[in-house]
Amino acid sequence: MPSRLLYLALAASCLTGLAARVQDAGNGKARAAAGAHRREMPVVDFTASDDPADARLRAKSRRYDLKDGSVDKSRFVLKESDPEELFELPGSHAPERPAIPAAQSDVVVIGEVVGSEAHLSDDRTGVYSEFTLLVEEVLKNVSGREVGGGGTLSADRSGGGVRFPSGKVLRRGRLRETMPLVGGRYLFFLRYDEEADAFSIITGYELRGGRVFPLDGVEVPEGGSKLKQFAAYEGAEESAFLDEVRSALKSPNSKKRAAERGRQ
Repeated sequence: MPSRLLYLALAASCLTGLAARVQDAGNGKARAAAGAHRREMPVVDFTASDDPADARLRAKSRRYDLKDGSVDKSRFVLKESDPEELFELPGSHAPERPAIPAAQSDVVVIGEVVGSEAHLSDDRTGVYSEFTLLVEEVLKNVSGREVGGGGTLSADRSGGGVRFPSGKVLRRGRLRETMPLVGGRYLFFLRYDEEADAFSIITGYELRGGRVFPLDGVEVPEGGSKLKQFAAYEGAEESAFLDEVRSALKSPNSKKRAAERGRQ
């Protein structure tokens, strides 16, 4: 009997160890997937310079400048000795982001990402990425800009990679926000900046294989937790999700955004 008990104890120990290794492997795969997503950020050479005569591009780039005017910005210009990866935390008093920001969006579109590129902010303290979208369907447009199926539009998001002459790449972004990938089909919620004549991504969802995969809230650092409002749609059925989005866009709050645009 003692030998049998010893055998059972050893078997249980082995199974526990195996389960731990499987869990570690799963966590490792999740971390590797998140790392791969970061590595696929668009990258700009630090030595690159945008056309100084391109006023529209400079207006877009200035939106990602360091906002604190009381500091010497030259101290915060990106440099090779900076940490390779740095992802911003959301503000401590930032309101919870809705998973379907129908009321906050000026444009909601479905389409394929056909191009991407990174740009330095105008003061070279930050980086942002710009994505070109081939529009398949427009679900909402109160931007005042013409947006139609079959056309293209560009939308940007904070973050990206910066490559130095040595080959070292700095990656910047925001925690729980990932970048869309070229070749993917997405639903995007966009905000329009009239002064810069530019769209920025509030959030988005990849539409793949009839399922939905949030761009935000589900890739989290080790020990972190997913944002429940986004995680609720992870792997959801595409047609049901789009029905919910269309329903949200018909709400009075979503239409209020159009009225506010008209008064500006």
